Amino acid sequence: LFLSSFQTLASLATVRALSRVPDARILATTPVVAKNLGSLGYRGPLFIPGTSNGIERGPVEAALREPSEIEYDAVYVGRYHPHKGFLDLPRAVARMKRALGRGVRVAVVGRPHFRRHMARFEALSRAYGVRGDLVLQENPDRTEMYRTVRASRLLLYPSYVDGFSLTVLESLCLGVPVVAYDIGALELIWGSRAGVF
Repeated sequence: LFLSSFQTLASLATVRALSRVPDARILATTPVVAKNLGSLGYRGPLFIPGTSNGIERGPVEAALREPSEIEYDAVYVGRYHPHKGFLDLPRAVARMKRALGRGVRVAVVGRPHFRRHMARFEALSRAYGVRGDLVLQENPDRTEMYRTVRASRLLLYPSYVDGFSLTVLESLCLGVPVVAYDIGALELIWGSRAGVF
């Protein structure tokens, strides 16, 4: 808790200090990032590009040409970090099992950064009785990640923070609907799009 509070205070001080840099050229990659910088106290000018992030068309089109059958009830793609909702997955999978009245298969695709997060995830998975329902795929290449997303009924995106979600964009381009928390970036960028719930 102390480290997290310290990091938050350090971030606030850094963002506010940027306002005092003469002739600063600050890029906010999306309107959501601009809004978040403002809420943290940044008062200087920002450049917000007219076209925000994107993904390569070729790999998506190649994935769509490949035959795909459903193997997973859901997939999570992202960093194995609490801010990305990684530690919420065991509870979400337990709720899925109860709602469906059966076991489920959920692919967990990403990169572990901290052993403590992985240890907590394992403990929560056992506590909720879902360890056998989770299929971990660490560090897959893009082709394998796209194959797994296409083989899933939906993408679970429980992130608490985001400026623009490439994962949501990729999932929608691959024809897989998204279930996510109602956070600013998703509401602003994807709120009116079909397939995001």
